[in-house]
Amino acid sequence: MKTRRMSLLAAAATVLGLTGVIVPGAADSYAASGVALPIAHFSHLLVDAGHGHLFFSGGAGADGIVVTDLDGGDATTIGGEPGATRQGTR
Repeated sequence: MKTRRMSLLAAAATVLGLTGVIVPGAADSYAASGVALPIAHFSHLLVDAGHGHLFFSGGAGADGIVVTDLDGGDATTIGGEPGATRQGTR
């Protein structure tokens, strides 16, 4: 009886594997639509997942850093930060 039960379980697992069963919650996790930011382009991006923030530098000619939450909402600009586009020196 145990052999038959094991065979049945193995057959069920094989069928489920071959049919491509989708696990709930395995859907794509990217945003379906874009979020407009108050900058034309960006030079650098920093992700602070621990605090839930994204930091964007505006590139050449910009003197601010745009800060959003991880979804791109609640955009705030930290002004007066010239040189935010420069690479660090070693």
